[in-house]
Amino acid sequence: MSRSFTLRHLHRILLVFINLLSTIPAVASDIREPGRDTSIIGEWEIKSVLDYATISVGEDQARSLIGKDLIISREKIELGSRVCSESSFLAESVETNIELREDARTNNDRLRLPNPVTVVELSCAYAYIRNKNRIVLAWNGVFFDAIRKKWPGPTTLPRQPSTGTR
Repeated sequence: MSRSFTLRHLHRILLVFINLLSTIPAVASDIREPGRDTSIIGEWEIKSVLDYATISVGEDQARSLIGKDLIISREKIELGSRVCSESSFLAESVETNIELREDARTNNDRLRLPNPVTVVELSCAYAYIRNKNRIVLAWNGVFFDAIRKKWPGPTTLPRQPSTGTR
């Protein structure tokens, strides 16, 4: 009887171990790869237009995106009704003023980015990471302020008043 209990116990441990091993690829895919940054995946809201590059879409078109959702996923990027293909999420830490001057012919006065800044290449835009909940999105020559949308936490029931008895 002792031997059968041990085999059953060993069998259960082995099944738990196999299940744990099968979750490793899913967890490992969210680990930051060198040269890539997927921390910006999620749902964002465009809050304002911060600045324009020398060449950009019109002011009316840019302002029409304020309040719109920006959805960044591995499969696609959605900004309002615009959809772009999947992105590589190539990321680089750059000197802010040099990057903005050379690539956008603008400066950091209105963007208020940290220095250095991590810039993530998306399929149709660039995301400059201010912090984990705020990015500056460079899209068609316009720099947008975007904040990560807050997701409601798990709902909890209110505590019941204690009756004093156990």
